[in-house]
Order: sequence, then C-alpha cells, then structure tokens
Amino acid sequence: MIAEWVGAEYVHGEDGMGDSFFDRAVQRPEPAHAVDELIRRVDESPGELSILAQAPLTNIAAAVVRDPSFASKVKRLYVMGGGVGNITPAAEFNFYVDPEAAKIVFAAGFEVTLFTWTLTLSHGVFFDDDLARIDEIDTPLARFYRQVTRKAEEFERSMGVPGTTHPDSMVCAAIVDPSLVLRTREAFVDVETRGELTRGFSHIDFQSTTPNCTVVEDYDTRRFLELFLTILG
Repeated sequence: MIAEWVGAEYVHGEDGMGDSFFDRAVQRPEPAHAVDELIRRVDESPGELSILAQAPLTNIAAAVVRDPSFASKVKRLYVMGGGVGNITPAAEFNFYVDPEAAKIVFAAGFEVTLFTWTLTLSHGVFFDDDLARIDEIDTPLARFYRQVTRKAEEFERSMGVPGTTHPDSMVCAAIVDPSLVLRTREAFVDVETRGELTRGFSHIDFQSTTPNCTVVEDYDTRRFLELFLTILG
C-alpha cells in the first residue's frame, strides 16, 4: 500500500520455484486487475466465497478501501501470516512486506482464521524421514515438489529448521479438511506499522473482550503429511 516491495528470492529462487526456470507457461495474466476481480466475484456471490490469503494482504486491503462493504460479503478469510518473526525478530514476512494492508484487513470486519508462522514451526515441518517417504513415491508431482522447494529447504536448514516448512499448504489443507485444525482461540489481532524495530509485528491479544480473529493453535501434522503424500502419489 505504501512501502517499497520486498522480495524473498533468497528463499524461493529468482523464479519463485527453486531456480528451476521452467518453460514459460502458455496461460498469461487476465487483463482485469486482481482487486476489481475480487470485488466482482464477491458481489456476484455475497456470503458464499472464502478467500485463501497466502501472501502480503495488499489486494485484500485494496478491495476493502475500494468497497468498505467487501469484508461483510466474504464468507471467511483464511490468512497465513504473523506470529514469531522470520524476516526480522519481530515480523513474519507477509505482514512485514505490507503491514498497512494487514492492519486494514484485521480492522475490516472479516471472519478471519489466522495460521501463524509460529504454528508452522511447531506443526508444519517435514523432517528427513518424511522427505524420504516423499522421495520413495517418485511420481512426477513428487519430483516437482522436491525440485521447487529445494532452495527453500536449503535456506531453512541454514536457519536451523530441521526440514521443510509448509505454511501455505497447511492453510489450504485445512480448508479441504477442517478437522485438521485441532484447537483455536479467539483473539484481537492488530499489526504494528510505525515501530522502528517492530514494523510488521502482529499483536495477538487473547485477553481482549472484542476479538476479531480465530487463531489456530493446534494442528494434526501427521494427518496433514498423509494427505500430502496421497496427493503427491
């Protein structure tokens, strides 16, 4: 919304896919702007569509600014972001890149379910034994997965994570199978936009009497892995 873009090529590669540099896809972007398309689809099906937000929340916030009633017409917003820092000591990447957008989104009135980076580290890591099971599958999709995540795995191991993390896949899987979520807590969530050292920090207040978010605290990691293996197979 305001700041200059910050990328994560050092984690995911220059192409976002582990520096695989596949042939260019035939499909090209649609001519409509993403924000216009979000508003159009939600207007056509008010109360029916859920949104999966796996990146900085710029487009969601811009839709709210364009149409203040947008949040009330979305069935549920699933957000991956916040929690313990992974780009600064205070901030997780998605909130750090655009904290103004995150602040707008959490104040907009969405029914929000939040999957934090904290949850990823405690419930979303595939360890060496898990990765060996994926290698044993040896399907084209399993090989593709291992290739596009290779740089991220290398980076995560250099940071002390003993395997690969799967924050976005965890959220997606929980939409497909909500029973993967084992425990949640209601909280009031806000995002720091002005702190010199804490910009992008997610303030998660479980004591608030005016919660605006459902925070996932426990997740069935083993069943998530089995679902993941089934898909790759």
